Amino acid sequence: MEISERDWLTMGFYWMAVGFLATMPPIGGSWFGAAARALFDLTIAVHIGEAIYSTTLTRRAGLKGNQWVWRALFLGYFAIRKLQPLSQTGSPPKT
Repeated sequence: MEISERDWLTMGFYWMAVGFLATMPPIGGSWFGAAARALFDLTIAVHIGEAIYSTTLTRRAGLKGNQWVWRALFLGYFAIRKLQPLSQTGSPPKT
């Protein structure tokens, strides 16, 4: 099961934009920069948690965990959304 390239690109641009805002010198020391940095740190923490959670889902579905850990680390919700039906049935959902 593949994750669409559009999802990869969307999340990549989101991460770059928030990371840029968090580290940009003119606003890095302002309240906006601090809020962007906090948001960036929160998204990193959430994505690490989702990557750890994906190991449980891949174990239930009998899939290669390493591949899905990286997907969940970068895509987060989009990867978990693909994994949940697989872990419940043990096979790909019928479309």
